[in-house]
Amino acid sequence: MRSHYKYCRLYKEEYGAPPATPVESRAQGIYVGITQATAADGLLSGNSAQPQAIENGSLETTFICPYCHQSGFTDMALVQHCNSNHFGDLTRVVCPICVAMPYGNPSYFSRNFMSHLHQRHRISYGHYMPTSRVIALGLDLVEGDILIDHTQERNSILGDEYRWPTTIPYYLEDTLDINAKGVILKAFEQYRLKTCIDYKPWEGEPNYIAVFKGNGCFSSVGNRRVGKQSLSIGNGCDRIATIEHEFLHALGFWHEQSRADRDDYVTIMWDRISEGKEHNFNKYSDKVSSSLNVPYDYNSMMHYSKTAFKNGTESTIVTRIPEFIDVIGQRMEFSDSDLLKVNRLYNCSSSLTFMEHCSFELENICGMIQGSGGNAKWQHVMQVNGGPMIDYTTMGKCEGTGYFMHFSTATGMAGHKAYLESRILYPKRGFQCLQFFYYNSGNPNDELNIWVREYDEMNPEGKLRHMGGIKGEPQDYWQFHHLSLNVSKKFRVVFQGIKGAGVSNGGFSIDDINLSETKCPSHIWHIKNFTHLVATSPSGAGGRIYSPRFHSSEGYAFQIGLYVNGDDNNPGELAIYFHLASGLKDDRLQWPCPWKQITGLLLDQNPDIRRQMSNQRSVTTDPTLFETEDISRLTATQPIPPTTTVPNTTPPNTTPPNTTPPASELCKTFGCENDGVCVVEKGKPVCRCAVGKDWWFMGEKCQKKGKSEDTVIAAVSASVAVFAAMLLVTVTSVYCVKKKLLKKMERQTPGIVMGNVSIIKMPLFIFLFTNKTHSQRQFDVSIIMLLNQTCFTT
Repeated sequence: MRSHYKYCRLYKEEYGAPPATPVESRAQGIYVGITQATAADGLLSGNSAQPQAIENGSLETTFICPYCHQSGFTDMALVQHCNSNHFGDLTRVVCPICVAMPYGNPSYFSRNFMSHLHQRHRISYGHYMPTSRVIALGLDLVEGDILIDHTQERNSILGDEYRWPTTIPYYLEDTLDINAKGVILKAFEQYRLKTCIDYKPWEGEPNYIAVFKGNGCFSSVGNRRVGKQSLSIGNGCDRIATIEHEFLHALGFWHEQSRADRDDYVTIMWDRISEGKEHNFNKYSDKVSSSLNVPYDYNSMMHYSKTAFKNGTESTIVTRIPEFIDVIGQRMEFSDSDLLKVNRLYNCSSSLTFMEHCSFELENICGMIQGSGGNAKWQHVMQVNGGPMIDYTTMGKCEGTGYFMHFSTATGMAGHKAYLESRILYPKRGFQCLQFFYYNSGNPNDELNIWVREYDEMNPEGKLRHMGGIKGEPQDYWQFHHLSLNVSKKFRVVFQGIKGAGVSNGGFSIDDINLSETKCPSHIWHIKNFTHLVATSPSGAGGRIYSPRFHSSEGYAFQIGLYVNGDDNNPGELAIYFHLASGLKDDRLQWPCPWKQITGLLLDQNPDIRRQMSNQRSVTTDPTLFETEDISRLTATQPIPPTTTVPNTTPPNTTPPNTTPPASELCKTFGCENDGVCVVEKGKPVCRCAVGKDWWFMGEKCQKKGKSEDTVIAAVSASVAVFAAMLLVTVTSVYCVKKKLLKKMERQTPGIVMGNVSIIKMPLFIFLFTNKTHSQRQFDVSIIMLLNQTCFTT
């Protein structure tokens, strides 16, 4: 944050009122400084040295565009004008908004004015929206992230006056980073899936939550009934668990270790707490705060970590049960007790978007029925001679339990069918995601089809509609499958098994069904047998594995690099890199692939999606972060053509011949393999690898070949115990940039492209996960990586 904000503490004009100092006097003083500084430095020319802000008759400050010098813009209009007309311009200019503010700095030059506007002046609907530092100055935060209003008694979860309605209005301020906005919406979906709490955009309701980018993460506790109630998601706070944590405060919850009975479960080491931070460890009597008759929860996402506010290296909180010392402070997801308390406080009898879960442990098989029209039946079993020998829910670890449903193709005639139908379900949103695990031990010609039976007045007995199917080579492990549904009438889900021609030793089995009104991912990367690799893989490149190449719905090709035991800079931490890869549609796509939110998620495989505690990170590509790169040596398949036409006589889907101009001397001895092309990037030789329709080369020198059907073996470990996990990755377009970005880049010097550092360069992103999880299931680890893309337009 620039230095003039340091002196602007709570200035009234930063909250929307006109500046206390008349604009005319500032134009004679500060703006004279602009004229002298810019003229002397030669950074601006012509009429650009005139005052950058003027005041109209209504005392509203307006601004002059520093690029084209058009005048009369309000702050919001200036941002919109520059977005439309000067996107990507890199001329160094003085920001007129900065100078118009108190203690403006006329010598602050911005090389990328658009990036400066979005990062420093995410203007709201009022003038001079205060920055995160200005808002946070002087705040009295209790327990690190709780905002207290000293005009009232300290509020608590006791008292209905502090309850919100179950549908809470919210407003996302323009100060928020776009990545944070995307993660906030993901957090809302988790509330809908696991509780009866819903969130809706504010439409004039008297009380609402306004989320802004403050100096950290903080919230008030409960509904303050003050109209606009602020909740801050600042830098480093854009993690889904952190956001869920702050909204739990807003719903009326204090930290877990502030309970009246906390001394029975933890010991506060007062001599290890930083001076002046002792008040963060206060506890409140049961007359102030209620535990809602829920036992103390070491696993709560509302609990401090063992090192909170420490003054050295030792723990400030010690658990009386030693096994929980590394559990407290988890920021992955709601614990079971967190959800129980929310649902009790708000009288939730069911969650909003959850529809069905079945692990087939009970004899009633969750109300599912054998459908009519078949000549075979699904069987409720614990094992099958041809496989599987164990179910997926318990993996055979619990004696007397572990059931699943099996359709046998070992007997019967080809074409025999069996139908397994769910109970009748009533949709609300019009879209659903069906997830389940299946085991194929039959013949490659056997089929598992998924239908929906929809009911209406015209079809009182139901009408079948085919949604998808599974067919292929048998595998000796449980596989994850998901399917998007689009049902708006009451319906049943129907699993149809069909025996194919040929010999079979088993058939199709299904387990752990979940149905919710949420969006499905679009890709899966299943990484098996993880424990062995964690135990044997080194950190760094030697322990790196690659996913198959995936394509987004728009056609962008990308790949995932997984460092099982961390990279060289972060040994012992699971590291995930995302790379753009060469694709067949590169010459028809928009570059630099803007506003894509990528989420890496370690998915807890609790069979019930409402109880899964997953660990995830999200990041969004930002096209306002630019650097220049000479790409004239690249082939014509790149987004911007080179200065000279490169002949391309290569048939489709084959490796193009290397007819590009020679690279620098650095490439002569580098030696790219398998027809890879060497380019110089940041002064170092880099290989661009060849790619085909269903194959590609990878590695530092393109020495490794990958195929779409490759199965990658990998692993993850836990500090307490190994548990089965999935690694879910979601790719989301949070904003669809129109053709203006491409047009702007086409106007650049031929052979030079504006490239987003986090997109064009390799790697795209890195996520670090500490190999520390919670004891869930005692068996070897399987990881599944899911990928999805959605596009939100503005």
